[in-house]
Amino acid sequence: MNTSIVQAKNLEMTYRSGNVETHALKGINIDILKGEMVAVMGPSGCGKTTLLNCLSGIDQATSGEINIEGKNLIEMNDNQKTKYRAQHMGFIFQTFNLLPVLTSIENVELPLLVSGTDTKTARNKAQKSLESVGLGEYGHHKPAQLSGGQRQRVTVARSLVNEPYIVWADEPTGALDSETANGVMSLMTDLNKKQGLTILLVTHNREVAELSNRIINMKDGVISSEEKIR
Repeated sequence: MNTSIVQAKNLEMTYRSGNVETHALKGINIDILKGEMVAVMGPSGCGKTTLLNCLSGIDQATSGEINIEGKNLIEMNDNQKTKYRAQHMGFIFQTFNLLPVLTSIENVELPLLVSGTDTKTARNKAQKSLESVGLGEYGHHKPAQLSGGQRQRVTVARSLVNEPYIVWADEPTGALDSETANGVMSLMTDLNKKQGLTILLVTHNREVAELSNRIINMKDGVISSEEKIR
């Protein structure tokens, strides 16, 4: 039986700057199943990244409901959400978001240390996660010593180290050339198919989106259509 892992109902997000209000999300309803890979597409400014940030608890939605694995994200305070993300979510960003002063293995183990894992266990898990993305021998390299594709693989390893319920990916191939992007997406789809990893990704790239199970199209803060891919 298909089981929901993420459910959002009537999700609204309004930004205020002085007397100006911007309605970024307008009553979004979304249901993501365990093991599903879902792509969110749409023009710049349509609310794609805002949706990802609200669903993951990075941003606080103005109103609505968000449940992840039965946990009500809206009712959590900032500290609870930070801990929940560190323990149960993974993140992949276009700009990698790796700390330049840390080595690959130190970047990967960071979410575990934040959530209170002891240093020995965190280091062992980080090493295994790097090995799972083909970078087992690059643990002591800093980001500046890695190619763009290798840095994104470190980001993928970091997103997997806590065995997350879901991985959120915001333009994961946006800063990569086509060949490197294909390699990263091959890794992500492999993780989805073989390990049942749930992934929600934001992308402008139609070819990337079509690697998912389903595409959600957004326009002006609403879901305009959905497409079943496989």
